[in-house]
Amino acid sequence: MTIQGATEKRLGCIVDVGKYQTSIRVPAVIHVMELVRSEGKDGLDRILEKGNPGAQTCELWLPRQGKNKPQGYPGT
Repeated sequence: MTIQGATEKRLGCIVDVGKYQTSIRVPAVIHVMELVRSEGKDGLDRILEKGNPGAQTCELWLPRQGKNKPQGYPGT
């Protein structure tokens, strides 16, 4: 996710931001002040720490549950 500041753009992971945990569309760019208002400065630091442009996702993906669960994962 691109986070737009006053003079630069940085990448961050907004998966923990409550507003974006629902099924609403996430904008391509979020202004930094919107995140500061909702998450505070410490929350903004956490968001920016997880920004990795080489990663496919910034969230932990777990294997699906049920009879079609892939073998070889913990708990199988």
